[in-house]
Amino acid sequence: SPDPDLFGEKVVRVGKPGETRLSDLFSRGDILVLRPADRSAPWGGAGEGFPPRECCVVDSGKDWITLGVGQSWPNGLWEARRRPDSFRVALERAAPQAPLK
Repeated sequence: SPDPDLFGEKVVRVGKPGETRLSDLFSRGDILVLRPADRSAPWGGAGEGFPPRECCVVDSGKDWITLGVGQSWPNGLWEARRRPDSFRVALERAAPQAPLK
């Protein structure tokens, strides 16, 4: 769901209820890749979505994280804001967690 802007950056709140604690997986400053979880989403036509984009973790909690996603919302997010759980996304780490040598 869309959150207010932060210094011109659009902020999105991503939630995942369940036993997985998102605050244990991600911390402030982590760079992730945000992409649509399902190509047949109700907010777009078949095969339409938004291109994957890098985002930065702004804050994290037990079952939610907020992400800075750039200067514009991902396509379809603003339209889907009134239908909870209708805008599904997948998050992947942009860089491996291995230490630098």
